[in-house]
Amino acid sequence: MTYSQEIFNSVTDGLVVSGLDGVLYEFNPAYALMHGYSFEEMCAPEFDRAQILSTDAGEQEKARCNLQQVMETGESRNYKTRHRHKNGGVIDIHVSVHRLTRQSGWDQDRTMTVVTDITTLIKTSGHFRWFHGNFLS
Repeated sequence: MTYSQEIFNSVTDGLVVSGLDGVLYEFNPAYALMHGYSFEEMCAPEFDRAQILSTDAGEQEKARCNLQQVMETGESRNYKTRHRHKNGGVIDIHVSVHRLTRQSGWDQDRTMTVVTDITTLIKTSGHFRWFHGNFLS
């Protein structure tokens, strides 16, 4: 295993390399685990990526628009969205999408996405606001 593969597989944020068509070419174990799946489950040919994506039409449109902007401008995009966990729950995530070009050594243009689970952060900040509003104001 190369040094870069070791980093890719060991970081705690999800890392995903996908094509312009949304097909996943590579992802790390952290990406699978944040959705409640094992790496092997998500690698299985029968795994349907649609089962982890938000069913909310607004969230889907936001993701589509952000990807389109990355492809058109080459600029990175950062946004918050929601995915579904294997247990049926919803996880809040921060997404940072970057364009990888053929000039970077790829056989075709792809995207690198860094996915961070911010569910606990969102819940904690909500509790803090409630506590501050009810007891400290």
